[in-house]
Amino acid sequence: MAEGSRGLGSSLPEKGMVAPEGPAYDESTSRDPPGADARPTRDLFARELAMEPSGAEEPDHLAGLSLELLRRAVSIYLEIAYPGGEPPAAVRRRLDWGPGLEPAALVAGPPFERVGQAPNEKLIYTLRLGNARYPHMKMQIQPWYARDGFLLSVNTHDHALSLDPRAPDAAAFMALQAENQRLKVEIEQAWDAAGLPTFPRYLRDYLAGQA
Repeated sequence: MAEGSRGLGSSLPEKGMVAPEGPAYDESTSRDPPGADARPTRDLFARELAMEPSGAEEPDHLAGLSLELLRRAVSIYLEIAYPGGEPPAAVRRRLDWGPGLEPAALVAGPPFERVGQAPNEKLIYTLRLGNARYPHMKMQIQPWYARDGFLLSVNTHDHALSLDPRAPDAAAFMALQAENQRLKVEIEQAWDAAGLPTFPRYLRDYLAGQA
């Protein structure tokens, strides 16, 4: 898929939405699409408060993170997100990691982004990998009280600030959101099946420990 062929998601978020004025999205700088909610998704962590150790602070390391695990997670993601071929050049550049990098150092800087700097927000590392129809979907790495010290998830990154249901593109954008959600679920299930750290796996381990 050519880098410029971003498909439906390249223009839809700009139509029928109420969003702050600002510069147009530029994929080369990884700025967010107009009208997209830049906050990390929390759907996988809905029960986190009940399962965090009492009084525990945010983990400050990624104990089980390795370049091999990262590459495996990315490979599974790309296979599902781009079933027709390789990802665009912008994504391939983000995966051009030099040899000898420490994983924690890699995710702490570009091309990874850090989300959650505000008080009481959990720090999350994200990598914009997109999919065949939408360039803004992300892989997330969140430090967590799990065996590996982190969890993987997918942020669809398509939550509009305000979408007018009467807008001409409203139905198409909602269909895009549904497809992004389908890909998110499929990728996370594939990670789980491959033994990678995900919230469902953490939840199973947690419940087993409570039995």
